[in-house]
Amino acid sequence: MREHIHSAASRRALAERLARRATDSPEIIARRLRDAAADMSHYREFDYVIVNDDFARAVSDLRRIVAGRGEDLTSARPELAALLGELLAPAVAKRGAGPLSPDRQAF
Repeated sequence: MREHIHSAASRRALAERLARRATDSPEIIARRLRDAAADMSHYREFDYVIVNDDFARAVSDLRRIVAGRGEDLTSARPELAALLGELLAPAVAKRGAGPLSPDRQAF
């Protein structure tokens, strides 16, 4: 099994983080969001999942895993189901709404 994977706290958080960087076009952001969903769909193949909603906590979680104290960060923990369900759920655009905004991007 692979050691760990990290996840944004939500689809919206990931889209906002990428948009705030202002380094990519909307098309590149959409591709990165799709790629993130594809990566996260394999989360059960990893021993641990780090949720990156707070950078300091994510670093601390990574350190705990490396130190052998990440038992509560396993990929099988129940609270990941809702988070990853939201991240991996297909986004649905309203008819005639035009391009999806970053928080409604289809993964």
